[in-house]
Amino acid sequence: MDESLYRCSIAALYQSTILICGSAKSRIADFQNYKQKYDIPFFDAILAKVAAAKLLPDYQARQEQSELDYLHLCEQLNTNTTLWQNLKSYIRDAFPESEQKIRLEAAGASHYTAASSKDWEAASALLLAANNFINDNDIALEANQNMPVSFKGNFAAQYTAFSSKLTAYQDAAEQIKIDTRAKIQANNSIYKDITNVCADGQQIFKTDSTLKDQFVWDTVLKLTTGTGSTGLRGTVTNVITSQPVTTGGSITTNPPTKVATIQSDGTYELLIPAQTLTLIVNCPTYQPTTVENVQVDTGIIHTQNISLTPNP
Repeated sequence: MDESLYRCSIAALYQSTILICGSAKSRIADFQNYKQKYDIPFFDAILAKVAAAKLLPDYQARQEQSELDYLHLCEQLNTNTTLWQNLKSYIRDAFPESEQKIRLEAAGASHYTAASSKDWEAASALLLAANNFINDNDIALEANQNMPVSFKGNFAAQYTAFSSKLTAYQDAAEQIKIDTRAKIQANNSIYKDITNVCADGQQIFKTDSTLKDQFVWDTVLKLTTGTGSTGLRGTVTNVITSQPVTTGGSITTNPPTKVATIQSDGTYELLIPAQTLTLIVNCPTYQPTTVENVQVDTGIIHTQNISLTPNP
C-alpha cells in the first residue's frame, strides 16, 4: 500500500493547495520570470487535480460496500452453522455411538469453533466437508425418516450462497485497497506539485518575508487548520475483516499526555501538543497494540488509523 507524503488532513491539503495556487496566480509575472513553465494553465492544472481528487471516494464511501457485504456474509454464516448443527443431529441418529467422533470429524467438526468466530477459511472448510459428507452418506442419513430428503439440496444451496457472499466480501475488500491507493496517489501528486511551487516561491520572494510566507507550507497549513488544532484522529479496525472495532476501548499516549476513548463506530480523536509519541491501544476481545514513533506537528490534525488483531 502506498503511503501518504502529506502530514495533514486531506481537507487541509486541498485547501492549502488552493490558497497557494491563488497566491502564485496573483504573482504570475514573478513566477514566469523565474521559470517559464509557471503560467496560469500550470496552476489551473494543479487545481484540476484537486477537483478530481475530491471526487475519489473518501474513507466512509470506500468502506460502504465492504461493510454491507460483511453484514450479509455474517447473516449467511449464521444460516449455514445452524444447518450444520442440524446435520450433527442427523449424524447422531444415523450412526452408532462408537462412530460419532469419526463421522463428525469427517463432516468438518474440527472447523466449527473457528468458523463460528468468522474465520472465513475455517467456515469454507467446514461447509465443504459437510456438503461432501452429506453427498457421500445421504442414504444412511435419510434412513428411518431421519434427515429430510430436502435437506441435501438446501444445504448445497446455502453452501453456494455462502461461497458467493464470501467472494463478494473479499472482492469488496480488495476494491478498498485499490480505491485507497488511487486516493493516496492522487493526493501525493498534488502534494509534490504544490511543495515544489512552495520551494520556488520561497526562492522568488526570499527578500520579502510577507510574500515568502505565502509559500511556506506549514504557515499556509496553519491558516486552514487553525493553530489550536493539533493532534490525531483516525479509525480503529479489525486487521482480518477491515471493519471498524465497535467494542470500545482506549488509546493512551506515551509520554503520558492524554487518553482517548474509541467510539462505537471505531473512531477516535486526540488533541495533544506537538511531539513524537507512542500510542498504546487496548480494546475488549482484541490483542493490545502499540504504535511507535507517531509524529504530531503544530497546527495539524494527523490521520492515524490503527489495525487490531482479535484474541485467539
